This record gives sequence, structure tokens and C-alpha cells, in this order.
Amino acid sequence: MRIHSNSDKFKQVTNYKLSSMIHQYFWVWIILILLFRLWLISSQNLHAIGNAGYDDLLFVKLASHIIRGEWLGPFDQLTLTKGSFYPIWIALSYPFGLPLLVMQHLLYLIASVFFVYVFRKSNIHAVFLLVLFALLAFNPSTTALPANRVTRDFFYGSETLIVFAAIFGLFFAFKNQKKTIIWCIILGFSLIPFVLTREEGVWIAPAYVFANLYLVLSSPKNKSYQEKIKRTALLCIPLVILFTGTSLIKLKNLIEYGVWINTEFQADYFKAAYGSLTRVRHDHWQRYVNVPYDVRKKIYEISPAFAELEPYLEGNLLHVWTRSGCKELNICDDYSSHFVWAFRHAVSLAGYYRSELTAKDYYTRLASEVNQACEQEKLKCYPPRKTMLPVFHEEYVSLILQEFLHMLKYVATFEDTSSLRVPKNKGTTSQLRLFEEITHYNNLIPKTITYVSGDIENESGLSITLRECKKNAMYFIAKGYQVVVPGFFVISLLCFICALEKSTRSGLSLLTTFSIIILAAFLSRLLLLSYLDLTSFHAFSLLYNMPSYILLLIFSEFSLYDTFWNNRVAPDSKNVWNN
Repeated sequence: MRIHSNSDKFKQVTNYKLSSMIHQYFWVWIILILLFRLWLISSQNLHAIGNAGYDDLLFVKLASHIIRGEWLGPFDQLTLTKGSFYPIWIALSYPFGLPLLVMQHLLYLIASVFFVYVFRKSNIHAVFLLVLFALLAFNPSTTALPANRVTRDFFYGSETLIVFAAIFGLFFAFKNQKKTIIWCIILGFSLIPFVLTREEGVWIAPAYVFANLYLVLSSPKNKSYQEKIKRTALLCIPLVILFTGTSLIKLKNLIEYGVWINTEFQADYFKAAYGSLTRVRHDHWQRYVNVPYDVRKKIYEISPAFAELEPYLEGNLLHVWTRSGCKELNICDDYSSHFVWAFRHAVSLAGYYRSELTAKDYYTRLASEVNQACEQEKLKCYPPRKTMLPVFHEEYVSLILQEFLHMLKYVATFEDTSSLRVPKNKGTTSQLRLFEEITHYNNLIPKTITYVSGDIENESGLSITLRECKKNAMYFIAKGYQVVVPGFFVISLLCFICALEKSTRSGLSLLTTFSIIILAAFLSRLLLLSYLDLTSFHAFSLLYNMPSYILLLIFSEFSLYDTFWNNRVAPDSKNVWNN
């Protein structure tokens, strides 16, 4: 019995010393993890897809125009199709002379450090924060193959992390008006790139609204009604900054192209034109086929504007885009969800993208003709629409839960994150040379490479043996996440349910509140992608789910800590207003 007592005492002393060492040298550990993570990815090369004119190549071209001081360059049907902030980020990274992937990994790691920093001055234990940072830093979705491309999704994940760090920073600062204003400003500026990078930022709304309502309504009881009004006004600061930032981009587009918009897909006139096409009823509805041939044929007959596109839509464009649809969605005889891109290309071929104003006039005329035909019952139509979303069908109801659970499993198991082998680059020599210039990689143009054993150096000076060691390390890390995280997530869900039950008696703890916010965002993102996968395009993608992986890791850590550790710390650590 005595030996057992001494053993327990030894463990307690050891744990105390380890915990004290982590607390004392916390930022040293953070830096060591960060440097090791950067060392691991230093061997990664960019996967350049020079013929991806609607994605990778488009972002590189837009960035090259910004670098040359030409804003987004000459106007065509692709110029304003996607958010402008990712090309802006590439242009801002360019003067540093570092490879683009390194800059993106640096941004992600800085965002992770920022997230941990927000909690460092709270009563949350240093060991928990260090584990959280390590989980975020080695997140395998950031090192898997798709993240090596020039796409906005990795960058979007970093933005998501910064936005939620700023939201939580508000919780800790809300007792002090000066600090609250500072964090509101930080949140406002973090929302600008978040909204201007991708077009579907609405998924963050439930979490954002809940956080704001909680901050206003759960203030101490002795606070007056006027205090709640004051807090509400403070929380408007981020929205004012966001509105100002997006308006500046719209103003720039107005000056350059003559229209007050961020992207054409968000412009009322384009949504009205596309919505008018999708509101026409199909003879035989088929999932993913939003404007089938039978619908197009009817519209050609009643709309002179749409009839102008017939030679293009029923010609080579049909062959090109059905080939893509056949590969991705198994629809091989008509346009699938890619129709919107063929439609815009046809408008360009018809000569209406001489300027944005001529394109706007065309889309306005088209929408008017089709909607008028619907009102006159020349066409059988659904109610008027002004949206990019497809018409909702009853069949979706029975499928949405299945899609959601499939998406949840895909993310929770970190499927596809262990794929590290970079395929051959694609594109013409001139396209790949542009990639090399903008991304600061000098080995993208394909060459004949023979892989042999031994410690042989490649073009970057890094030995193949060392490169393979790093790749193997990243592979085993990814496999570790695939094995551990699913059970980790299930346990965290059970802990979260217990925490909610406990909160009915003692009120929400700080971390339970944060867990609700993160879970709301996580589920919103999954639900959005599930619906898009069900109705529009293949959304079971590591890239689209980049924010989902990050939110899942944060939620799991928060829930476990709230259950297994938070009960052992000072009561003040559970109160939002003590900081």
C-alpha cells in the first residue's frame, strides 16, 4: 500500500512538472511544432493544372493582372465569376519571393497560432492549447494532394480559422469596451477576405448570429436595457467594416468594368437570367440536369435572345461539357450542372462580353423574354426565380439525410487525406511558365524523370531519400488521423450532449458555448455541401470541406476538455464574463 502511494505521488509530481514546463515554455513548444510542420511540407511541390481555365489557371491569370497593376485584367466571361480576394492574396504574396504553397502554409499556421493566442490568457490549460495547436498544425487535409493546387480552398480554411478566432476573442474582451472595439475591428477585417474569397459564405450565419445573440442577451443581470443596446451597436462594427470592404471591391469593379458587383454569380441580372431558364418545367426531370435539351428547345422558339446561343450551345460546347459531366456525374447525353459555364461561354461567343454593360443588357433582355413567356403561359414554368440554386424537387427530401450522413462520414474519417503523390503537371509550356512566374516554382514544366534508389539530389537540392522520409511522415500522420479522429469525434459528441444536459442546471460554460458555435458552423457547412452534392455538382471533395476538417478538430477538443478537464479548474474559467 505504501509503494502504491509513493507511485501515485511520483506520477503527480511528474505530471505537475510536465504541465509546468509546457506552461512556462508554451510559445517555445508552439514554435518548435510550427518549424517541424514547415520542415515537413518543404519537400512538397505545386501541382500545376495549366488547362484548368475555370480554376487554377484563372486564379493565376487574375493574380498576374493584379501584379501588373491591371486589376483583374481585360473583361471576359470569366473575369468576375469568382471572388477576387484569392488572386489578391497571390499578388500580395508575390513580392516575398517565397513559393505560393509555403506562403499558404505559413498563413494557415499563423491563423492556428492566432486561434491559440486568443485562448492563451484565459484559464484554459496550456496542455490543452498545445494539443489543439498540434492537431490543427498537422491537419492532413492541408498536406493532401488537392491542397497543392492553386485553388482558393486552402486559403479559405485559413480565413475560417481567423474569423472564429476573432469571434472568440470578442467573448474574452466583451467586459472591456476598449478591447471590445479592437476585437470588433479585427473581426470586421477578417470577414472581408472570408466573404470575398468564396460566394457561399452564408453557411457561417447560424454560428455568427448565435454568438452575437449570446453576447448581447447573456450579459450579467445587473446590466440595463441600455447596456444591451450599446452592446448591439458595438457588434455592428464588424458588419460596417465588412460592408465597407465589399463596397470598395464593387467600386473598383464599377470603375474598371462599369458594374457595381463583386461577382456576376451574385449579380441580380445574371441570377434573373439563369433563374428564368431553370424555372421552365422539364418533360422528364433528371437530377443535375437543370436546363435539358427539351427546355432549351422550347426557349429557343420564344426567346430571340436565347435563340442567338443555339449554334454554340448545341455545337462544340455540348461535346466539351457533356464529356466533363459524363466523367463526374455519369450524365453523358446532355449538359449537367456545367450548363452555367457553357451558357456564359455561348454568350461570349455571341459577342456580348465586349463589356460588362453589354453582357448585363443581354442577360436582362433574356430574363424579360423568358419570364414574359412564362406569364403568358407560352411555357410551363415554376414561380419566378432569381437564384443560382436549382429548383427544389420532392425527391430531394428523402435523399438529403443520406447525403448529409455520407458527408459527415467522409469528413470525420478524413477520407482522401493520405493521398500525397503529386500527378504530372498539365498544360502548355506558356501556361506552365506563367504558373512558374506567379507562384515562384521553377520546375513545373514537365521533364523526363527517372526515379532511382539512393541519396540522389533533385532540382531543388533536396535528396530523394529525405523527400521520401518527409512524405512517409505525412502519410503516417494522415493515417493516424483517419484511425483516431472518428472515435475522437464520437466521444466528443457524447461529451457535448452531457455538457448540454448539465447546462440546463448550471448554465452554459464558456467552452460549451464555443462548442455550440463551432458545431453550428460545422453542421451548416456539411448541410450546404450535402445539398449542393445532391442537386448541383460533386461536393464530396477535400477542398470544399477544408473548413469542415478544421471545425471538427476544434469542436472535438473543446467538448472533451469541457467534460474531462473543465470541472477541475477554477469556477471563473467557466464564466464568459471573467477574463
